[in-house]
Amino acid sequence: NEIVQHLVRMAFRFLAFVVCFASFVLIFEVLGDPLRLHGVHITTGMGQIDYFTVAYWIIETISLVGYGDFAPKTVMSRFVTILTMISGFAVFTFELGKILSIIDKGKRGAGSYSATSREHVVLVGGGVQNLDETFMTAFLDELYHISYRNAWPDLVLMTTGHESLTKARDLFGHNLGREARQHVTFLDGSLLNVHDLKRCGCHDAKLVWILADTTGASDPFDEDKENILRALSLSVRCPSTP
Repeated sequence: NEIVQHLVRMAFRFLAFVVCFASFVLIFEVLGDPLRLHGVHITTGMGQIDYFTVAYWIIETISLVGYGDFAPKTVMSRFVTILTMISGFAVFTFELGKILSIIDKGKRGAGSYSATSREHVVLVGGGVQNLDETFMTAFLDELYHISYRNAWPDLVLMTTGHESLTKARDLFGHNLGREARQHVTFLDGSLLNVHDLKRCGCHDAKLVWILADTTGASDPFDEDKENILRALSLSVRCPSTP
């Protein structure tokens, strides 16, 4: 979801970029060079052009295609063309870098949940940190049962550590269909951290499940203590969340 949102924003930025530079080139081609520049070069037009022709040519220039079917003739429009080429390269490099950064954050679980039109629930606790495959498989079968597919919630799974996150991804990949997996967000964090509470959207979650470790990998006393702390952190910072 975060990648899709960024791609939409990038598309609008690109559209604004095209409109801006196309306007400048059209103005300078129609008005010609200032009087003080007359005689420096022979002023000729780009041919039969209109706004959409120039917009097409700007896109052609930004993409570094350069068919050569149109070329600016005035000094000022050539100057804008230079800026277009440099800016286009810089913008694409910047946007590509941001997309790669978002993908990398998603792989590391360092991103955040992006709200959709669906309700979302959060899954945390020792039962997520130390996954019981039998229990989690039954849980997913119930949560994403085919009979109420239209009411499937978004699921935010938060655990701590790369190993635990990788294990959760593998389990979900094997036990959830492609359509259901699109509703799952994996995050690396803790309910004891205020920033992580915001990242998983606990303030407006429909429900937060704090699962106990059923594998026996944790000391029961320590497990209970950690889950109580998670519940207290949630109740203090997100009191309206069940």
